[in-house]
This record gives sequence, structure tokens and C-alpha cells, in this order.
Amino acid sequence: ETENADIFFTLCNDLIQKTEPVKEIMAAMEILFARLERWRSFLSRTRKNLLSDREVQGLFCELKFIEECIDRQFASHAAIIEGWHGPLGGPHDFVFGQSAVEIKSVAGSQSDSVPISSENQLQTHLGRLYLNVFLLSRDADCTTGISLNDLVRQMRERFEEKSLKDAFEERLMESGYIDIPEYDLPCFAVSEIRTYLVGENFPCITPDILPQGIREVSYRISFSSIADYLCDISAIGGKA
Repeated sequence: ETENADIFFTLCNDLIQKTEPVKEIMAAMEILFARLERWRSFLSRTRKNLLSDREVQGLFCELKFIEECIDRQFASHAAIIEGWHGPLGGPHDFVFGQSAVEIKSVAGSQSDSVPISSENQLQTHLGRLYLNVFLLSRDADCTTGISLNDLVRQMRERFEEKSLKDAFEERLMESGYIDIPEYDLPCFAVSEIRTYLVGENFPCITPDILPQGIREVSYRISFSSIADYLCDISAIGGKA
């Protein structure tokens, strides 16, 4: 199958890139076995090896947020990648010091509200929690938007140091992403980015207000109900 061939090519290319600079045969073998184990783990937890449409859209927006952080110089490149917790299963998508950030995306007919996937997403033990929402439009012809693959390629060029490149690739793999043609579509165009400070009285569902036995709650918040909590995205980097 073409899909399997693409995955095999990506795997082989990854092994070559990781071992080629290593001169000592034993050190190269250790790296080789470690990478093979990581690939085994990656492939075992993805049933068809493909991200769902929702996951593609979510990863796209997380990468766009990283791009915003770099362009606005919120932190060093290393701190931005280190703060990317979403792929690692952390409680928040990004954490910078005492600030946590949840990344959400809205596209299509439900553009009047933002989806929240659990009662834990808008709760934090940190000092501040921001809700960063990307308003997207799907571009079938890729005339104004870009694909996930294109965005990944652009972001790879933003990291010059090998250690940062490696850390970025690790996060991508933990996200379930590999560079295959299936992610050449769809393309997305960002029409707007909205940032909200999840402060006191912000309308949300948290575990402490749920009746006993209720869990795994998903819901939507209308944008009109949180208009008073809008803030500049620069607030995340402490520049507003």
C-alpha cells in the first residue's frame, strides 16, 4: 500500500538522519535501537497511522501558536518547545512559567462558539490560564491556506540548532504526526486569533461544580458570553 510505503520511507529517513552523524558504531547502534523502539511505540498506538480530521486541525493550530510565540518573541525557541505540553499528555497545551494556554479551533458552521472537550480543560493550578482560539476556514484549492505538511516544513526551518530540531520532531511524533501525503490536504487559512483570560466568573464547567458521578463532560461556550474576557495575545508573553 502507498500509505505503508510512505511510512516506511519516513522511518528509514529518520533512522539515517539520527545515526549518520555518529562515528562510534556502538553509540550509533544505541541510537538506532532507541529510535526503533520509539517508532514501535508510535505505530502501536495509532490504529491506521493517520490523525483524524479533528486532530489534524488541532495540531495545525498548535503549530500556528508556536509560530506566533516565535514571531512575537514570547520566549526563547527552546522555552517555547519545552512549554509545548499537549503532545506529552499534559493538562494544558502550553505552559510558560505560571501561565497555561489552551489552544482551540473553530471552523465552518459552528463559528459562534468554542468547543471544550472536558471539565478539566479550563481549570488550572497555575497563576493564569488563557484560552487561545483560532478561527479557520478550509481552503479546498490551497490558494490562500496551507496544509499541515506545509506548515510543519515551515516550522522546521525556524529551528536552527540540532537539539531544537530533535525536540520539535519528538513533539511531532508524540502528536501522532509523520510526514506523509495524506496531510497535504486539507488546507487551512487563519482568519482571526482570539485570546481570552480565563478569570473569575468565566463561564465554564469544572470538576468542583459537577454532581458526583458526572465526568467526561464536553460542551461549547458562546463567544458572546466571554467577550468581556478578551485580551491581547501579547498578554501570554507578558508584553501587554
